[in-house]
Amino acid sequence: MDLYATELMGSKTYDAAGNYVGRVREFFIEPAEAPNRVSHYLLSRGHFQPLVAKHNQIASVAAGKMELSVSERALELYQPNDSWLAVQKDLLDQQIIDTSGRKVVRVNDVDLSPLRTNGNVELRLTQVDVGLPGAVRRLLQGVVPSKVVRKLQSKLPQ
Repeated sequence: MDLYATELMGSKTYDAAGNYVGRVREFFIEPAEAPNRVSHYLLSRGHFQPLVAKHNQIASVAAGKMELSVSERALELYQPNDSWLAVQKDLLDQQIIDTSGRKVVRVNDVDLSPLRTNGNVELRLTQVDVGLPGAVRRLLQGVVPSKVVRKLQSKLPQ
């Protein structure tokens, strides 16, 4: 099942032993390495130093929940990296030119597709959402459960 960036943001994250690690606050793409693969996830928990999980440390991903294939100790402390593209900060709410080159559109959300690789799950960006359903997801993010939002968006025009 595909996932949206808005459903991934704020997801609770657990390590391989089932211990709570934090919430997904941002995720990054490394365009030079793999232009459509989510390469790193920024995890934060209260006043603790944010941690980074790599794409090959993710066991499963669903709306609202992410499980790691490693313990919390295997994660690195977050260090900003200029070669990473931050999806929420650098892509969402930005204006881009549509594929026809006719008009400028605003990125409301990003569609992510899970791909199982070597026992882990990699998320791939499949498309940007510039329509009404993406805008509704962004507005209701964190306010309404994602199941309700999905049901509502199925009734909206694309």
